[in-house]
Amino acid sequence: MRVVLAVTREGLARAWSARALVLMVWLIHLALATAAAFPFWRALRSVLGSLPEADVLGTGVHLGALADLAELRPGLLSGFGLTLVAVAALGLLVGAAVSGGVIEALRSTDDCPLGHRFGRGAGRFFGRFVGVGLLVGLLAGVAGAVALLPFMALARSYFRSGWEPGRLAPIGGAVVGGFVLLLALLVLDAARIHVVRSDAGVFSGLRAGLGLVLRHPVVWLGTWLMNAALAALSFGLYVSFREVVPSGTGPLILAMVLAQQAFAITRTGFRVALLASESALVDTLHAVPTEPTPVAVPVAAQSDSLSAV
Repeated sequence: MRVVLAVTREGLARAWSARALVLMVWLIHLALATAAAFPFWRALRSVLGSLPEADVLGTGVHLGALADLAELRPGLLSGFGLTLVAVAALGLLVGAAVSGGVIEALRSTDDCPLGHRFGRGAGRFFGRFVGVGLLVGLLAGVAGAVALLPFMALARSYFRSGWEPGRLAPIGGAVVGGFVLLLALLVLDAARIHVVRSDAGVFSGLRAGLGLVLRHPVVWLGTWLMNAALAALSFGLYVSFREVVPSGTGPLILAMVLAQQAFAITRTGFRVALLASESALVDTLHAVPTEPTPVAVPVAAQSDSLSAV
């Protein structure tokens, strides 16, 4: 617990001192979100103008209206789906580049400007970060499938024979699947930090990340939980602000938009703090002394030393 608190404090302090880095990452995410939302906005605007049934979508997401639109415009939602896949793929690639830039900017000690250090890390480690991400995703998929097999068997027994414990299979499967996903994300962060720290390759980084997380799961999960608790607290404050402050006038709508972006910046700061905490944790775990391996002395050398005495 002492290690978790120490690296969490260090991560928060480094994120606070790197406020320019936090703002840079926030601007990148904002640009990506804007580029992703623009095609949806244009398509939805064209629908709202020609189909009176779609007017309800101007106030929010309504599944009934979307179902009606799928019947009236069969290609509309499929086009949205393809756009979502493209945006998700672009987000993964941008995330790999941003992670490389953030870790390099946090760990580098030279006097180069922040933009130079960020761009250097984003470009230098991009290919290796993508490779590590693909391998971690593959391992997580296999591990998740194996972990979910017992719950699938329980669910099958419930549907076939009505065995009551099988009713809990979806809940247990969701919990186990979420735990496997969390471990995969921690392994991914640890592997990427090791790649930057040691200038290692894809397989070396993956092996180091697996070893660090699986040998010390408590400190890794504790560090993530501390960061998640702080992020959840900030989200609760944001939700409370939205509930208290109405958004009926122009100034109040502007205040709501500013509050939303303030929460986005805070969330980005916690992500940078988590990477800084995990980077400090990797340094701490690598600095833990190991037991020296005894060296076997040949018998002949022992007899020679005794005869010399």
